[in-house]
Amino acid sequence: MMIDRIGDLCVFSTVETMAYESWESLSESIVTAAAFFGFSSLPDELKIKIHICREEEFKQKKEELHMNVSDYVVAFTCKINKIFILEYKSLDDWYSLNAYNTVIVHECIHAFQTYFSMISPKQYAWLYEAVACYLAGQKKTYNRKNRVLWETFTNNFYGINDCYSLAYNFGKEIFKQFGDEILRVMKRPEAYIAELMEVYNSKMLE
Repeated sequence: MMIDRIGDLCVFSTVETMAYESWESLSESIVTAAAFFGFSSLPDELKIKIHICREEEFKQKKEELHMNVSDYVVAFTCKINKIFILEYKSLDDWYSLNAYNTVIVHECIHAFQTYFSMISPKQYAWLYEAVACYLAGQKKTYNRKNRVLWETFTNNFYGINDCYSLAYNFGKEIFKQFGDEILRVMKRPEAYIAELMEVYNSKMLE
């Protein structure tokens, strides 16, 4: 069972607030994401540490770690494998349980991709977010009339309005375009920039 294998990849600070069915679904999603990158287990020092926080603790962690993130952010990752996320009961007015779980999966995917590619997420934020949004299943409609240029997408991703919707849709297109080769793209994105730009311009701006 997936739930028995999650301990080979992650360490949770608490799970008592999660129903078994939700915990099982989350575990399956994380194990599946890890397998996509070729991981079935990680050494203890690389396991993903997931801290589910009360509101005050979450606020303190942002201040302690000098995280320059919006007040609307409900989860963040630091030092590659430390994830902090608000507990679900603080968010259940805005998030379904499934949507909440996809946020955790999204952050885990960032860690797996970093381990796999050995490239800093800061260097290719737009690619990291496209991959994570798509693999986590955070499907959102994007209004292509916004016409965000490739240069803006790649150089100022977080400054884009509705950037995660754009990332999901770009992620869907590059997975379709590159198929099994997508892992090579993640490993050496600089070698595929022209092709990535072509996909973006033809699919996001058409």
